[in-house]
Amino acid sequence: MSERIVMAGETLVTTGQSIDKLCIIKSGRVKVWCEGGNYELGAGDVVGICEVLSEVHILSYTIVEDTTFYIYPLTGVETVDLLINSNPDIARICIRSCFRQITRIIHSYRNEQVRCNTIYDALIACYNIYSNLAENAGAKFVCNEGIEDLEAYYNIENIDYWLMGYYESLNKIYAGRNFKALIAEPDVSVGMIKKGCIDARRLVGLMSERYQFVRKCLSYFFVEEEGGLFYKILEVYEKFSSDIFVKNSFLNKLNIMVNEAGKVTLNIDDELVKKIKECTEILDEINLDNSLSMSIEKESEEADLIEKFYESLDTILDFAEIVGPERRFFRININKLKKLKDKNAIDDETTALKREITAEFYQIYSEVFFKSLEKEITPVIRMFLYFGYIDEILAGEEYTKALYKLSEELKENDPAVTGVYTFYDWLLAVYRGEKKPCRNELEVDFADYVRKLKTTKKVTNSEADKLMEDGEAKVSYELDNIFKTANKITCGRVSTFCPVFYEGNILKDFDSCIVKPGIIKRKLNTVKSVDYSAFYRETLVSGEGGIMGKEHIHVEKLPDFILMPNAGIRGIMWQEIEGKVRTTPSRMFISILHMDDLQNTIIRMTGEFRWEICKRVQGGRWNDVTDPSLTSIYCDYIQFYRKNSDISAGAREKIRIALQRCRNSFKEMFVQDYITYILYEGKGSPRLNKVARKILFEFCPPDEEGIKRLAMNPTYAELIKQLEIKKEQKLQKYEHLERKLLKETGSVPQSLKMEIDFVKGRQ
Repeated sequence: MSERIVMAGETLVTTGQSIDKLCIIKSGRVKVWCEGGNYELGAGDVVGICEVLSEVHILSYTIVEDTTFYIYPLTGVETVDLLINSNPDIARICIRSCFRQITRIIHSYRNEQVRCNTIYDALIACYNIYSNLAENAGAKFVCNEGIEDLEAYYNIENIDYWLMGYYESLNKIYAGRNFKALIAEPDVSVGMIKKGCIDARRLVGLMSERYQFVRKCLSYFFVEEEGGLFYKILEVYEKFSSDIFVKNSFLNKLNIMVNEAGKVTLNIDDELVKKIKECTEILDEINLDNSLSMSIEKESEEADLIEKFYESLDTILDFAEIVGPERRFFRININKLKKLKDKNAIDDETTALKREITAEFYQIYSEVFFKSLEKEITPVIRMFLYFGYIDEILAGEEYTKALYKLSEELKENDPAVTGVYTFYDWLLAVYRGEKKPCRNELEVDFADYVRKLKTTKKVTNSEADKLMEDGEAKVSYELDNIFKTANKITCGRVSTFCPVFYEGNILKDFDSCIVKPGIIKRKLNTVKSVDYSAFYRETLVSGEGGIMGKEHIHVEKLPDFILMPNAGIRGIMWQEIEGKVRTTPSRMFISILHMDDLQNTIIRMTGEFRWEICKRVQGGRWNDVTDPSLTSIYCDYIQFYRKNSDISAGAREKIRIALQRCRNSFKEMFVQDYITYILYEGKGSPRLNKVARKILFEFCPPDEEGIKRLAMNPTYAELIKQLEIKKEQKLQKYEHLERKLLKETGSVPQSLKMEIDFVKGRQ
């Protein structure tokens, strides 16, 4: 071991350099770089610990401030094993640094994923505006096939949502009192580091892949051979500069693209950097001219609007009638949060503060809801209930105004019609008896909860009966058993979670992350265009004096979407039915401000629903291949794929790797295949192996229009033929029944007409 000081600005290690040492930081700061992301190291961190299984460095390290290192030479992986085995203290330092670095990589990955989606959406939006208005502006439209053929970035090999929490928890264990037992086992220490290295390498690889996609998008926008899209849009913009609506549309999208481009980690010598800088300067001038033209009247209106939200925290606390120490402590904690420079930091102090705020927030939310049943709801209260808004300074002026406008729009939504509920609307529906409370994480619903109270003699039979009709008790169950869990999961950023809305929560263009009923409907229709029967349930109906007999009729029950009051990245399929009745809507939770790709989120939730509803219907025989179903056939396929002669050697290897990534979860394997099926196969782009494609096509068939679309591709010819044969067999039966009913009664029940349309694949 030796000690070394490296001066600020120097490069310690570059990507591709041979790994020949571990450097423990005694003091100072080091910046870590990879394609598509970066993070910082400080005292106690170890440079190179996440790379010791590689022959060369996959990360680069530059010195932020003068830094002192302890240097440990390496001659191979065996040296690391020896170092850890011989020195438990060093082992602990290395392990904790490895865990911290992985959480930072994941944090960077998720932030950059949002940026990736934002840049793609902005690129497509800019191109669409340009293509729609170029001809009207008298400008020459230059078609860009590269942009038109570009698909949104989606990597099926994504990181597990629980991975950050896993490493954070391990770090806490090694930081606590019980670490000695783990350190005493050298094999455990070595295993921890090697497992961390594998995950780190995979994460860096995913970041690099996404980075290349972002570069492609930025190149289309800034540095095409004939001039990037930015310059083409400017030409059109000048023609429409007198049209305020069109002008603002242009500027809005241009600003998003240029601002997000400026946040992407690029080499300063990169040609792309020069172009982005050039375009930024041009856009700054345009924005300045535009801002100067803003009317005094508009400025006055916005000033009046902001005044409504002055001291929002006091407004909320007054409404909830929170007084005494509770009020004082919450105000103190909120003020501490406002003073934090980095509100998304994951240090112990910030985490502890957020934990206190979280507990206080949920208590206040409960009080506000019950008070809203007897008091008039003001805009500030509605924003609190819808978004977790609590303070105008925390939210920032821009987002405060945006949340107000959105809350005014959402209050006009009728969830009974749209099937989309703000969480506040959902609690109201539960309170009024329109909806039953959800099942908790342990699959216990409100009825089960009351039954347990009765069984354990905590309530009498008459008290239990009253509880089953008590709206306040139902809401309390929902708040205590579902709200806290679902809110945290949908947020997705476990390490930085706090239910209070603040500016740092918004990681992309605000308008693009808003989830509204109309948007959900459009995204759901995209899924249904490929898998039209996704939300249909089979039930028995009787009709026309017994002439129909008992026929299995399919009815559609679209999910209830519940918008959680947070800015998050996940959606969860919470339960597939309501209570025990199969013909009731499923329940899906999603952030009301969704930072990830909403389409992909809804596809994933639909895939999870497909699996769970099939298990529910099949019961104990859900994986019994003698009773063919989606789950049983798919389980058989995954279980015996190695022996399946219809699967090529290359496809078998892909299944093996995918199964490892899914941690041998057949459900997760199906969901990943389902996502591929909806995104690609449904558009006529084969991505699945022939066996998986056959299963998805049989149990999740496209609608009538989808069949026409796929008929042009010979890959689907045999599958379509088999599907049409089955349809014809069912239609013959129903058409015979239809003729019989017309002859004997003179009419055909609506349920039979709907079933015939269902079989034909008509929506």
